[in-house]
Amino acid sequence: MAFRSTFRLAAAALALLCTAPVLAPGAARADEIRFGYLYVADYGLSIMERYQYTYNQTQNMITAINPAGSGVNGATNAYFLGNATTNPVKEGVHGTTNDLIVVGGFHGNGMTNITRYTLDGVLIGEIPVNFSAYNGGNVGIGNVLVTPDGRYMYAPLEAAGYVVKIDLTNGAIVNQYAFTKAHDVAILPNGDVAVANYAGGASAKVVILDANLTYRQDLITALPGGVAGTFRPTGMSVAADGSLYINNNAAAGTNANSILHYNLSGSGNARTATYDAAHSYVASGTSTNNAIQFAFGNNIGPDGKVYVAALGGG
Repeated sequence: MAFRSTFRLAAAALALLCTAPVLAPGAARADEIRFGYLYVADYGLSIMERYQYTYNQTQNMITAINPAGSGVNGATNAYFLGNATTNPVKEGVHGTTNDLIVVGGFHGNGMTNITRYTLDGVLIGEIPVNFSAYNGGNVGIGNVLVTPDGRYMYAPLEAAGYVVKIDLTNGAIVNQYAFTKAHDVAILPNGDVAVANYAGGASAKVVILDANLTYRQDLITALPGGVAGTFRPTGMSVAADGSLYINNNAAAGTNANSILHYNLSGSGNARTATYDAAHSYVASGTSTNNAIQFAFGNNIGPDGKVYVAALGGG
């Protein structure tokens, strides 16, 4: 899921992107309106979807999100690119200022591709990456993340049990860290990398690595008190204040998924993650707190709210 200024997002992954301000027609006051795109990697259909959002910057709220796929603003659906037979899109998508980095290929084999598109969906080219050393190329890439300078990409290889750092100029894997069921990454304000593994039970955790994927410390190793279920961390996003949001994908096909918020303190190899119940969404089994099924990617929009991509039960 990715937001682009214009604002972006993804069903297994999200991306938000925002454009120049536009004065709302007939507005009673001079509200500043921006438009952006939300990109969603649709894991079920193996396609990329695109939505246009309207952001009232004066009121700090998104007032509309509408399909803006192949028909652009007149689209009747959100289809943007990809298809299940020849150009399948996986769950990984990340947007930079100028382009989209998309993970594609077929599940269950070594044909994983890193593809670069313009923000309008025009193919720029393939980024060749040789994953053969990792589980014979059967890597199962999760939610990828590009460094702010656009030079490197962190890719969690869930099926292979590694997270790798890829040089996007030539596709070379420059660093790696062995981590069973690695699935999601987040870049912290100081450049360190938080990595979550999609593994239930005692082996599930979030670790901190430095920018070259050298281990620093375990950060979160269990659910906080008062949150029931199995710890299975997936999507992660870093807020403007440096705090961390983490999806807890408790079990496929159930509503027992929570979004956990942690405030981070300390530095180096001695960080502490303090659970913030007041800004977390905890599944309780009630109709009011039982809405999220099979949560994977998340992203923070220009309004500061957390947008969650959930596969649901079917």
